[in-house]
Amino acid sequence: HADLQQVREIAETEGTRVAASLNNRVIYLADIGMIAPLLGLLGTVFGIIHSFGALGADIGSARYIALSRGISEALVNTAAGLAIGIPAMMFYAFFRGKAQKLISDLEAATTHVLALLSLQYGRRAERMPALIEDEL
Repeated sequence: HADLQQVREIAETEGTRVAASLNNRVIYLADIGMIAPLLGLLGTVFGIIHSFGALGADIGSARYIALSRGISEALVNTAAGLAIGIPAMMFYAFFRGKAQKLISDLEAATTHVLALLSLQYGRRAERMPALIEDEL
């Protein structure tokens, strides 16, 4: 039979494992939310590079068409990065909150169970001297 301290250690270890598992399931959303805008920014830089390259190469009205295409490419990339990054961060915040609530509820339930077990062990310890005296 395990004593109360062993039960407490097992509960804490399992609680830590479950909390880590829940957090690992939502952290990828934060990664996407941070990386997507950077990829959009990279696309923006390439679009602007393309625009200025076209600006120097073409003459006349073709120059403005090439410039507008490059700026359009830059803005599309920026919008795409933000369109992916913003929802990913929103979902991350939502699911992180859910995971933290679940972890909090689990900790409260564990504390309650350990308190009940502590009472049970205490009652058992109080009865032990009486049982020993009866045998004598």
